[in-house]
Amino acid sequence: SAGVDKVFTRIRRTPPGNEFWDNTSWVVNDSTWVICTATSPWIYPATGLWDDGRIYDINSRAIDFATNLSGWTTATFRWDSTLPRAQLLAPESSWISSLPTISGTAYDWPSLYPNKSGLKKVEVAIQRLSDNQWYNPAAGFVELSTYWITAANYTAEPSTVTWYLTGASTPTWVNGTRYFVKCRAFDMSDNESAHSGQNFTYDASPPTVVITKPNQAAHNILPTISGTANDTAGATAGSV
Repeated sequence: SAGVDKVFTRIRRTPPGNEFWDNTSWVVNDSTWVICTATSPWIYPATGLWDDGRIYDINSRAIDFATNLSGWTTATFRWDSTLPRAQLLAPESSWISSLPTISGTAYDWPSLYPNKSGLKKVEVAIQRLSDNQWYNPAAGFVELSTYWITAANYTAEPSTVTWYLTGASTPTWVNGTRYFVKCRAFDMSDNESAHSGQNFTYDASPPTVVITKPNQAAHNILPTISGTANDTAGATAGSV
């Protein structure tokens, strides 16, 4: 064979419009094939070409030393540099008496142009603060570094979603124990959201109340009624 002489590429962006890169600027001429560096592998420097929320078509073709021109191949992608959003809804306070489900919302924030990539997944991590161990559904609180549990996967662009983590994916909450729960979201471009988290103490024990006055079967002076109240969440002092 004669061997490959050159490789050409053509870059188109949409929407809005239908523009092609001519090696210096975006134009409407679809004959803007540019020469790549080397042949196998070939490269074309593309730093600064991509706009958030646009769709790009990349065509490539080659010519050999006998001037035979190949057909072209095409790759299409969306450029999305905007971070998605994730918000933890439950647990929602620093004291929790019941937590059958961890939940929240997620949203792929709009890009500058209309073609955002869409949500990919939401993950949750659960830490026990007494020993800083992270929860692994298969083994319990044994992980020394953050262990992310997948709460939801997405294959098509949803609007704002509500996600849930429940059942075997959550631990058995222990009375009087402090925990930290956080979540994050990824979009199809693998942009990672800021984390949303909450510290809380699990307290499933009701408080105790004692009446100290009245303290006998009959009274002729009782200016106040009084007593004591106490709440303990295991070994952790609570509040009434």
